[in-house]
Amino acid sequence: MTLRVRVDGETKAAAARLGREYSGRRLETVITALVADLAVAAERPGSWEYERVTAWLSSHVWAVEPRDELRPRLREDEVLGSRYGAYPWDGWERWALTQGVTKELAALGRAAIREAWQHGWPQRLCSLCGWRDDGRRMAALALRRPVLAQKRWERLLETDGGQWNPEEGAGQAR
Repeated sequence: MTLRVRVDGETKAAAARLGREYSGRRLETVITALVADLAVAAERPGSWEYERVTAWLSSHVWAVEPRDELRPRLREDEVLGSRYGAYPWDGWERWALTQGVTKELAALGRAAIREAWQHGWPQRLCSLCGWRDDGRRMAALALRRPVLAQKRWERLLETDGGQWNPEEGAGQAR
């Protein structure tokens, strides 16, 4: 994955100096380590990474991003209590359209995200359907390889996440 960060030259130079002074590493290496600590913090609440990273994050006053730039949040705790048209999968569909995904493919992706949650698909399939990365890989697949995305999502929906084989008839549990 490539991460692009836009900062002015003076900010980058100051950050590079501080990173080298405290770690002896290049700025790119320091930023990569920070991203890795963010990932660990997300998966291991109570770890030192969680304590340090969340303290740093909460110490900032973050500018509010414009609404149309916000990515969807595919989180189970945001499903219950949502109103019609405001479920996480609805937000993903709207966001995917702004990213250039076709209307038909965005609707199909929305359906796969919804069914994965509603039908309790295995974690591996929920991850494929955006529940681990807020649907970013789904959008990337739809943009890079739309035919594959369509086939994959249609097959997941057709088989209810592999829970039955349409050739053998309904009710054939895996």
